Amino acid sequence: MTRQEKTQRLTQYTVSAAREKRLREEIERWRAMGERMSASADGMPRARGIASRVEVSAVNLADLERELLREADRLARDRAETLRAMRTVTSDGLRYLLELRYIDGLTFEAIAEKTCYSVRQTLRRHALALDEMRWEEAG
Repeated sequence: MTRQEKTQRLTQYTVSAAREKRLREEIERWRAMGERMSASADGMPRARGIASRVEVSAVNLADLERELLREADRLARDRAETLRAMRTVTSDGLRYLLELRYIDGLTFEAIAEKTCYSVRQTLRRHALALDEMRWEEAG
């Protein structure tokens, strides 16, 4: 795998984390909506074979929730794979650099300041970390 391909996969970590968080928040909004709808049901009997709007909505909400949970779980698995790949870097310092860049989302300038290296040296160390990282061995 090339450096560019590794960088693209590492960048996906941040995207996946944000997307999973958004999906889990959406699930909570739908659950709250379902609770409000069921609380507002009037309890009146319905004609035989005709589902109430609340029942239909509850089924639709449950289907949506299952779909969102499947997607959130897939994103979590992708992130776990990325973390395993980062752990193939044996140097603690290089692994820390990757974490600062791809998990914390810091710029190379901010990483340089935090680690007391020049930006140029930080970029070199980043390249070393990418070269050492083995995605295939991570799985």
